[in-house]
Amino acid sequence: MSLDLATYSRQAKYEHIGFASDIQTDLAELADRAQVAHARNRQYKRTTIFTWVILFISFMMGLLIPPIFLIVPIAIGELLVLWFLKSKEKRWSIPKERYVLASGLIQKVTRDMEIEPSLHLFLDGYPTKSKHKKIDTLPDPKRAKWKIDRYADPWLLLEGQFLDQTEFTLTLNEFYIEKYGWTRNPRGKHKHKRKEKPKGLSLTLTLRFQRKKYGAVTVLGDSLQAAIKLPNNMVKVKRLKMNDRTLTLTLKVPHHGLMDNAPNPPYGLIKQSSVEWLEQLITQMFLSLYHVLNLAQKLSKVTSS
Repeated sequence: MSLDLATYSRQAKYEHIGFASDIQTDLAELADRAQVAHARNRQYKRTTIFTWVILFISFMMGLLIPPIFLIVPIAIGELLVLWFLKSKEKRWSIPKERYVLASGLIQKVTRDMEIEPSLHLFLDGYPTKSKHKKIDTLPDPKRAKWKIDRYADPWLLLEGQFLDQTEFTLTLNEFYIEKYGWTRNPRGKHKHKRKEKPKGLSLTLTLRFQRKKYGAVTVLGDSLQAAIKLPNNMVKVKRLKMNDRTLTLTLKVPHHGLMDNAPNPPYGLIKQSSVEWLEQLITQMFLSLYHVLNLAQKLSKVTSS
């Protein structure tokens, strides 16, 4: 197996080039370990709350009965131990949608690959709001003395090759902003506030194909855009590039959390989990680009004849 739990716990990143079955096994192990981390963190949180209560009661009662003060350092020591244990589990708190989406995509793409396909998967387990993922800090154009931290999180990369020798590269980049600054309440007091907001994500799919088979794609020109079918009008085509060897589609997608939290199916979509929705969207990207390639193949046959 390629997964080294000790190495992952230090880096919170998974990358492997090899058989799809091995990668799926690694993802299953990651999922199991992440579930253990989530369960432990819930237990640590409950214990921390209970310990703070004991610490407060012991301190207050110790003012009346001094021997009870002996409990205070014990409670403080337990809080320190709990902090250490929680920090140890932090890197295993992988957002569930990441390994679930990766596993689901592998199941889909391998249907059109050889019997024992080889894939390249990169998966970043760090949360989007991490210091090393901050790309810049800008002044807030709407509020004086406020600032905006912008984050970019390219947490998924998947590469492989289909049966027709077409190679694909899929990347997912999630975006996030945090606004912060001083505000004044009606009483005249100044408070420092922070506002966080997910800004959606971008999906980029690149197909590298045989020029002899699909090279006529460049002739399609303006009709290329019409061949791209998207599930709703909230998903925008950010970039569509082509030459006689590659075809690249980049989509700008609204925050997928909206899909789950809306009381009614948003934007004409059937309400479902964001992971399922993303899987369907990515599948539609593959189908749209292959529709373009099939048109190019037919055009090549007509031209050659």
